Amino acid sequence: MQISLTLNGKKITEEIAADLLLIDFVRNHGCYSVKRGCETSNCGLCTVFLDEKPVLSCSVLAARASGHSITTLEGLQEEAAEFVRSVKKQHPAARHNVWAYVLRDGAERYSDDGEPQGSAGMPVLEVMRKSGICDAAVVVTRYFGGILLGTGGLLRAYSSAAKQAIADAGTVNMIPLVLMTFSCGYSDHRKITLELPRFGAAVEKTEFGAEVELTVSVHTENADPLAARVTEMTAGRVGAVRSGMKYGAE
Repeated sequence: MQISLTLNGKKITEEIAADLLLIDFVRNHGCYSVKRGCETSNCGLCTVFLDEKPVLSCSVLAARASGHSITTLEGLQEEAAEFVRSVKKQHPAARHNVWAYVLRDGAERYSDDGEPQGSAGMPVLEVMRKSGICDAAVVVTRYFGGILLGTGGLLRAYSSAAKQAIADAGTVNMIPLVLMTFSCGYSDHRKITLELPRFGAAVEKTEFGAEVELTVSVHTENADPLAARVTEMTAGRVGAVRSGMKYGAE
């Protein structure tokens, strides 16, 4: 069968086997940040973004992604690089645009952008590491004012600027959440909805039809207890399907 989709901004049309999983499709196209972990749709290492919604690619057929947009961590790296390019465009007369970024999978990159090696990009990256932030990029723009700072001066200047930028921007603590979908009757839908606060779960989406399809997000440690409670309270009529992962503010 033939599918057409966009992977990290690149349009792809390809013949695939009907049973090909999305994880295998993206890895076949060089997206090795998407990994197999638990083989049970629990660990989240296979998470990709389907139209900006996180899904577990080890449990989704590639055919389901046809007509949609897929983003992996490789795509997020390109997003960081595009941010750096945009800053450079804003400051075309600047002598240096030193940058660093850190992603949640541990990927890191930095650039001295013409400054002496190790005097600029690495200090910015070290500030980011010590702050504990991820999924973030910092760019420090320098206009030459006629004073040579020396290696020590550059280290202090770029570190100080990075610290100030992070302090001014502020940070948000993000935690992984499991997305769970329940297909149920209307009476069970009401029961399940009333039970969600006990597990710290939040409704993400509700679709009404012959049945109700309810998607909720819940802390990873509460996912199995919530699923068990729903099964118990509906006498086995309703089961939970893990439909993806997302990151939410703590």
